[in-house]
Amino acid sequence: MSRTPRLAAVAAASAAAVALTASPALAWTGGAVSASTGPVGSCANVVLNGSVTPAGALTVAAVSFISCTPQPVPQSLPWAGSITDGGGAAALGVRVSVPIPGGSCTYGGTLTGTNTAAPAPVTISFPAQTINKVAGSFLCPNTIQTSPAQLVLTGPGI
Repeated sequence: MSRTPRLAAVAAASAAAVALTASPALAWTGGAVSASTGPVGSCANVVLNGSVTPAGALTVAAVSFISCTPQPVPQSLPWAGSITDGGGAAALGVRVSVPIPGGSCTYGGTLTGTNTAAPAPVTISFPAQTINKVAGSFLCPNTIQTSPAQLVLTGPGI
């Protein structure tokens, strides 16, 4: 299997990360939130769970990759970020490791996108973008391109 399909899972995870890294200037109730991508890259679905404060600070506590080949592993949780009234979104500290023969490749950084903000549920869209290798052997590409993704943020915290 080539590195491209293996790294597609990283792209899916990276794009999905932004869904639960919100810090909006909107009227959040505070509490639990979750996000789901649907099919992205080599994954059938990516699900994120976390919480949001009434001030809009959001924490991604868990990431689940559903039916991915290969199976990526989230790193450096929790993840954080922002979502704005103006329709912007950003994820900070996103990090995902993907197994390759004899080791793994870890990619991470900041991702940006747009959001519908209101009414709930919030939809966050991410274009394809480049993220950098943060660890791994010489077999790992220095950068990868994420897949475009659309995420739906729901829960009692919205």
